[in-house]
Amino acid sequence: MSRVFRKVAVWSAICTLSGVAWSQAAAPVAPKAAASKSMMTRDELRRCMKLPETIKTLNSALEQSKAVLDQDRLKIDPAKAELAALRADVETHKAAVQKTDTAVRELSKEIQQWNEELDDLEKKSDSKVAQRRLKQIKGEQAPLMERNKEALAKRDSAFAVYEAAVAKFNARGKELEASIAEWNARNQQLVTEAEKVSDLREDYAADCSNRRFREEDEIAIKQGK
Repeated sequence: MSRVFRKVAVWSAICTLSGVAWSQAAAPVAPKAAASKSMMTRDELRRCMKLPETIKTLNSALEQSKAVLDQDRLKIDPAKAELAALRADVETHKAAVQKTDTAVRELSKEIQQWNEELDDLEKKSDSKVAQRRLKQIKGEQAPLMERNKEALAKRDSAFAVYEAAVAKFNARGKELEASIAEWNARNQQLVTEAEKVSDLREDYAADCSNRRFREEDEIAIKQGK
């Protein structure tokens, strides 16, 4: 009986890194309309004074997160190469199983022919020629059965190795899929955070730049008022 090969997951179609990096993520957005040149209120000035530091802090955090993400990205390509090598091992062992399975089937045909000849000779046992051949063919039985036993053992051994290779490939593929899904989620989070920083820069340009404010409001804000 031919072996039934286990399903090998096609991880190459799943283990794909997101193509966007946070620094490239946001599509260009039309600048916000500049605020009127009216005098800023103290609250507006307070917000405008805080924005540059907020933007700097957030951008610094983004740079640090991106550096970590880039390092983790470097670990993924070797893992994908490892998975490709494991897939190649699976195919090699599958070919070995198919080869041993073919040998078993060919030997099965030979045994069937031996049985058919034995049956035919037993029906012609009154013939001296048939009797001589019958004696000869019965002597072939033990070696033939031994060959069959060895062929089956080789096939079973090859199939066990193949099954182990498939299990290893699928397990590693699941691990890699999880790692890449986690990396993509973190990458998308950086995209979102980068868009927020971009929005804050636009806010500052539209609401704070080139707007007048009262000097006494600035002094009061610096004094914590």
